[in-house]
Amino acid sequence: PALGASTVEGEFTFATVAHAPMETQTAIADVREDSAEIWCATKVPILAQQFIATAVGLPVDKVTVHVIRAGGSFGSRLFPDAALEAAVSS
Repeated sequence: PALGASTVEGEFTFATVAHAPMETQTAIADVREDSAEIWCATKVPILAQQFIATAVGLPVDKVTVHVIRAGGSFGSRLFPDAALEAAVSS
């Protein structure tokens, strides 16, 4: 070995981890005639706001998206499917 270098040996065990979302995709929506409020876990709240505004026929500035904390999603929170479904169902 080079000057100051050393060799370390060891044995390691790693647990298997599932690469799946930590929670289900959920959202709560309160859609009224003149406004809408949505509570959901999303990585892109502006996109959710735009999609929901279009779906419920409101101006974007009348839709408020409250981002809640959630577990990992491996990209599935990029699109606001649950929030959109909650908004059009309310």
